[in-house]
Amino acid sequence: MKNFTSLVFKEHKSTISDIAKKQLIENGMDKDSIIFKEMKQALITFDNGYKMSILFGEAFYSNGKTTYEAWSYEYEDEPRGYLTIQELNQYMYEVQSLKDISNVKS
Repeated sequence: MKNFTSLVFKEHKSTISDIAKKQLIENGMDKDSIIFKEMKQALITFDNGYKMSILFGEAFYSNGKTTYEAWSYEYEDEPRGYLTIQELNQYMYEVQSLKDISNVKS
């Protein structure tokens, strides 16, 4: 089964627009703030066809240090936030134990 060590994190393309960033900076946020610098994402597809997005950084449901936001949108309506690595592994195992998505009727 895939777990945290299977993930490859890449720089996340910020969903915060340049205009919003400019406004935040104008309102006193440091332009070198971690909220803009440390945004990482890993995308993974499991053998059963389910996908999961794992995010890291203070702009997400993550403390940017030791917790992660994860979401398997085919499985749940909302992401899970502030997951430790152990909790993230448990979530990944949970999703991988589901029936193959091609056998799930909408």
